[in-house]
Amino acid sequence: RGRARRRRRRPSAGLCVNTCVTFDRSGGNASLQRLGCAIAASARDPDFTRAAFDDGARDASRRLEHGARECEPYAVDRWLADGEAIDLGGGDCLRVVHAPGPTPDALCPWDA
Repeated sequence: RGRARRRRRRPSAGLCVNTCVTFDRSGGNASLQRLGCAIAASARDPDFTRAAFDDGARDASRRLEHGARECEPYAVDRWLADGEAIDLGGGDCLRVVHAPGPTPDALCPWDA
């Protein structure tokens, strides 16, 4: 009796909310996008977010200092404004709160 081979299913892709653009928070974004996941980031300082992984720029040097492998380029699919609601379905949502601190683009998802 042969057993039916179980197919490995990929989880359904949704939205990855980056709380800031440091390499340890957003280094896997390109991989997630290949799986169909949308990437969201703070709209407070898009230029900072776009430039974060430029060679020799802010976070790229920290990445090298910690021996992390190079982060693949990715595009932000959704820019999140302060106070914006992220619909979780079923009447639930997260509220975006811009909270610059460690980086100018830092945000907190708040369970409103």
